[in-house]
Amino acid sequence: MDDNNKPESPVKPKPKNPKLGEIDCDLCGRVSSVKQNAKNYFYVGCPSCGVDMRKGALLQTRLYKETQWLAGVTPNLPPNLITDQPEKPAVTQEPAGGNPKQEPKQEPKEDQKQEPKQGSNYQGLFGLACSVCAAILFIR
Repeated sequence: MDDNNKPESPVKPKPKNPKLGEIDCDLCGRVSSVKQNAKNYFYVGCPSCGVDMRKGALLQTRLYKETQWLAGVTPNLPPNLITDQPEKPAVTQEPAGGNPKQEPKQEPKEDQKQEPKQGSNYQGLFGLACSVCAAILFIR
């Protein structure tokens, strides 16, 4: 027990994440520290603006590429880091019969294309006007 007659807490305080590098703050431009949390996301601690813990892929990628890392520091890659190389599409297994046939998109024939109806704009405007009038009468 300590001096205040309270039992000591069995929970240990979390260790502070070490500073891994520096980057200019997005908002004020001051030099800010870059740290990494337990899930490998980077975050910025600015002395003026506070802590920015956004996890978006674009921000995480920018922090990884633009941070001036301290000597000897090799940060872990965030899980959503955008790489310069495009990802390969997922390979699906072909059916036993060979390549599946892909039907090309068929555009409607010239006589099947639908032309906008003449006067439909006026009908819509008339319907809107009636709705507005009904709403005004309903409110009174």
